[in-house]
Amino acid sequence: MLTKIAIQHLPIGKEKKTIYFQIKARKSVTNVKNLLLGKNFPVFLLQFQRLFLILHQKFTEKLKMDIISIIPNRIYSIKYDDEDTAEYYRLFNKEWTDVASLLEFFRSNPEFTENDFWGFLGNDPEKAAARVLEDANMLEPHLKELAENSDKGELPDLEKYFKPLNGKYGYDIKFIPTKGYGVLESTFLRLYAIRFEKNCYLIVYGGIKLNSSIQNSPGLQENVFQKIDKVKQYLVDEGIIDKDDI
Repeated sequence: MLTKIAIQHLPIGKEKKTIYFQIKARKSVTNVKNLLLGKNFPVFLLQFQRLFLILHQKFTEKLKMDIISIIPNRIYSIKYDDEDTAEYYRLFNKEWTDVASLLEFFRSNPEFTENDFWGFLGNDPEKAAARVLEDANMLEPHLKELAENSDKGELPDLEKYFKPLNGKYGYDIKFIPTKGYGVLESTFLRLYAIRFEKNCYLIVYGGIKLNSSIQNSPGLQENVFQKIDKVKQYLVDEGIIDKDDI
């Protein structure tokens, strides 16, 4: 049988939550009592202590990251604690412009470019890498131009570039997740950002999209939603409401 025993009330935020241990007893609850009070109790206590520390750290540790200004009042970027540079610079100075890394990426995922959509590339890693490099070199000045237009109240501006990332975020009304594309018509590039306010965005992640969905694109499927959710939580924890709080 499976017996659930309340072990400890943990203060988590303003609430108290009960952590339960489920102990499998072969015959009856008596076995559970013997386990807790018998010779195995010190081992059980040590295991519970470890669990308590893990849970306490999980619920109390603040996320560590910084917000870096790229174009003041218009484009900001998250710098994750485990990265040596801001996300914006990671993309434009490394992931999208390092030829060796691009070639390795496309050679490791040939099945994604063997379709009608990318057929014009002939499943050639070198052509795919060259296209990403060309697109990235066009996108960065394009973003700067859009930021300048935003300052002058002219179109197209950043609002025209970033589009809402619907799906699980379709009903968000604050810190709205968005996506942006490369400049080329058929583009691999994706830029993911959180909208602070009109024409003001926080870059949280970016990459190369090989498939029609994030969930089936290597490099994006394990990062996009996780990064967005972490940054949204970080903004709440730090009391950041708009760009004036940065």
